[in-house]
Formats: sequence, C-alpha cells, structure tokens
Amino acid sequence: MVVLAAILSSTLRAADPDANGPPRKLLSAPMPPRESVSPSKTVLNPPSTPSMTGATLRNQSQPAFHRGLLPLTDLLEHLSLAEEADVRWVMSTQPLESAPSSQLLLSAVQPRIDALRLAVRRMEAFRQPAAANWQADVLLGKYVLAEAEEEAAKLSGDRGGEARAMRIESAMAIAHYQQRVFDARILGHATLPDVTRAISFLNIDSTRKRQTLQRAVGTTQRWNAKGAGIGRSDQVLNASLQLALWDAEPRSPQVDESTVKRGLTEADRLTAQLFATQRTYYSHGTATLADLSRAWQTRRQVHLLADVVGTTLPVASPVSYQQDLRELHQLASAVQDRRGRLASDVEFVHLLNHLHAGDRIGTKAAP
Repeated sequence: MVVLAAILSSTLRAADPDANGPPRKLLSAPMPPRESVSPSKTVLNPPSTPSMTGATLRNQSQPAFHRGLLPLTDLLEHLSLAEEADVRWVMSTQPLESAPSSQLLLSAVQPRIDALRLAVRRMEAFRQPAAANWQADVLLGKYVLAEAEEEAAKLSGDRGGEARAMRIESAMAIAHYQQRVFDARILGHATLPDVTRAISFLNIDSTRKRQTLQRAVGTTQRWNAKGAGIGRSDQVLNASLQLALWDAEPRSPQVDESTVKRGLTEADRLTAQLFATQRTYYSHGTATLADLSRAWQTRRQVHLLADVVGTTLPVASPVSYQQDLRELHQLASAVQDRRGRLASDVEFVHLLNHLHAGDRIGTKAAP
C-alpha cells in the first residue's frame, strides 16, 4: 500500500493553510484532499504520547526491500507510516497552540524522501526488463517520489521545485498506468487491483474513476462465483472497499455530505469484515500478518477521516475496532522467528499500536 495517511495530511494542512495542491493518494485507497481539513479540525496532535519515531521501521523495512523480501508497495506503506510517526513526534514537541515550523516538518518528511530516492536508484540499477512488474514498479517509485518532493517543495516555499515535481508526477502517473495495462493484457503479470490503483493516480474525470472501481467489483465477484483464486472472498471485499472509500472521499465542497457518510459507514463495515476474513485465512496459513495489518490500518484511516469530517460511525464500531487492534498486536508479539521481512511487519504493527494511542488522545482533546 505508500504515500500519506489522513493524519499527516491534516498535520501538513495545519502547518500550511494556504496549500492548494492535489491530494495525497494512498496505495490502498483514495484519501481526503488536504483542502477538506481545517486547522481547527486537527485533533490528532497528542502532546503527551511517549517518544517513538519511524526510524526503527525504516531500518527494518529498507534492508528487507533491498534483499527482495519486501515488495515495493509494502515498502511504500511502511515508509508512509514511519513518516506519520515522525510528523507526530515533531507535533508533540510543540506548544499546543502553535504549529511547527516548515523546517521542522521538512526534517520529518526528508527521511522518507531519502528512502524513496534510494529505492528508485536500486530498482533502476537492477535493469531486468524481463522481471515481472520491474518496469511498472520503477515508474511507481518515481511517481511516489515526485509526489513526496512536491509536498516538500510546498513546505519550503519552492514554487519552481513544486512545479517540476508536479510535471514529473503527472508524467509518471501516465507511464505507470500504461505499463500496468501492458503487463496485465500482454504479460499477465499485473493484477486487476494493480491496474485500478494505477488509474486512481491519473488526472481524469472522477466519474470514470468510479466506473473503473465498479467494474473491478463486478469482475472480482464473477471470478468468485467461478471459484477462481483471484476472486477469493477477501479480494471481493477489498474491491468493494475501494469503491466505498472512493465515495467516502470529500474531494470537493460539491461532494454530497450524505454520500460521504454512507461511504464511511460502508467502508467501516467492509474493513471490519475484511479483517475478520483475513484473520481466518491467517489461522490457516493463507494470509499474512501484513494482510491483517493492512486491513486494520485502512479501518483506522476510515475512523480518522470520520473524526475529521464529523461523521458518527455505528456505536459498536469503536469497540470492535479496538478489539481487532489488540488481537493484531498479540499476533505480532507472538511471532518468534523474525527473519526475512517479518521483523519489519512486526514493527509496523507495533508502530500502528503506538500511533493509535495518539489518535485516541487527540480525539479526546478535540473541542
């Protein structure tokens, strides 16, 4: 699944209220535009949480990626969460009523940019066109890097750098989409979620994007009906979840509030169901700790967004949400053999648990 979570989006918006660039995108799903979050709604700044940055997660994840044990999309998820932790730490060191300086925020986002640059260099140096998804992953890495550099340029007031990054971002989004389509249609390497995700990065009409998500749901359901592995129940749930998250995204003031509320409620239901389904698969050895943590992290983002836009989720939701995190944390803590990528997956869960404690403090502190 990276790129930025809702907490980072709201944090940067509070520090730069004049920002008006395009929204960040998560690889798991579209997220709210920065314009939809006002400083007065930034309730996710825990002033008293313990010190914990993203350095450990980065130090675990980067070597796993460089050894070919962690796919690029998972590395992106890990780097995004690590950056969120770093920004949280910067925010926690500031007086309650003052926003951190752009320089402090730049120091928090720079490690992710450095890690992305190194990842792109490593992938380019690999030079294996016959390797499955290699070219598309290189383009995805460049797209995410340009997006991160655009955000950094905004923070530093470098309008020229921001414009350059946006041009690269647009070019890489198109090239990435074309490569994923080629990989899917000609080589059979790219999956339907790969192509759908690539479309979400394009600057095209939002109606067309939603139609793509709807078609993905229908196709996955047909695969499921035929008993195909690519239509497994968790894949059907995930395809439906992407559509619900699209409806939940307040992309502009024109988006109907009731549509956003329905989307958030449906996304919360689907993420809870997805976690339960993945938990069953995990017990059978057919899902990973990363699958479980990704499902819970998506639900976390739904709850954060609901807090930001003022939507009340069903009463039972926070209870099951907490229970799922406790179970996830117990499963991660029980992992004894942490060779390969498992050390980074376990650290991802530990950092999620830490950040969620900050979510709860920030929500309680909200006016």
